[in-house]
Amino acid sequence: MGRTNESVKLSSILSDTAAAFTDTVHMFSRHECAARAAALAYHLLFSLFPLLLFLVFLGGQFLQGANVKEALFPYLETAMPAIAGNVERIVEQTLEARDSIGVIGGLLLLWSASGVFSVLTAALNSIWEAPARPYWRRRMIGVLAVILVGILFLATIPLSTLTSWVRGQSNGGVNHFLGLLLDIVVLTLLFWAMYRILPNKRVDPRTSLIGAGVAAGGWKLAQVGMVGYLSSGLTNYGLVYGSLASVVVLMIWSYLSGTILLYGASLAVVLESDAYKDDEARAGQ
Repeated sequence: MGRTNESVKLSSILSDTAAAFTDTVHMFSRHECAARAAALAYHLLFSLFPLLLFLVFLGGQFLQGANVKEALFPYLETAMPAIAGNVERIVEQTLEARDSIGVIGGLLLLWSASGVFSVLTAALNSIWEAPARPYWRRRMIGVLAVILVGILFLATIPLSTLTSWVRGQSNGGVNHFLGLLLDIVVLTLLFWAMYRILPNKRVDPRTSLIGAGVAAGGWKLAQVGMVGYLSSGLTNYGLVYGSLASVVVLMIWSYLSGTILLYGASLAVVLESDAYKDDEARAGQ
């Protein structure tokens, strides 16, 4: 009898999980998230290099040039595997431009880099069906989001040192697991902060955390897949797009990242709905 009850509960959990993910796909489609992910990729193309310059400018206030370079390499390789092969050249060019950046230039970079977060805010407001903010408030929230990214960048420097020390005390399998776990935890917290702060609506912390965790896991799988695909030699974008190949690959990766981020938000909204809360309440009785 006990096994029968456990089987019924397991079947119910699997059924509810499948229904939640199916409803999430419908939610994703209803709010045209694929088109919004494309808009995110487009705006990221124009916000990425101002963001890099701002991170270099911010890091330069606390670190020497060589230390900024060492910190920015892993940061970019993790966030942008699509341009991992060009990371060193991008960072070198960014560091060369650092000397021409003053305080006013840093503020202008901060404003320019905030554009992609304004678009992300509009997308999340649509998914949560929240009222739109005035333009100036959207941009100010975008600016705060860029500052948050800068703080995370500075925080990863001592964290990377700690992680390197821990990895030095363990074997290869544990190293890989620790690195993967750390990446997923950091991504989950970052996505959760976006889901909680950017929509113009009170967001349930528990369901948004679940959505952020799913998005973080999906993003990490996509990162591994992208790296493997680009290094496999199965395709040669340079043959088709020539010197624009890196831009095309960056756009593809940005679109994929935006899709995963918005899917996680859609899942959080589905789980937040009264229907699923009622189902969970009945299951607990």
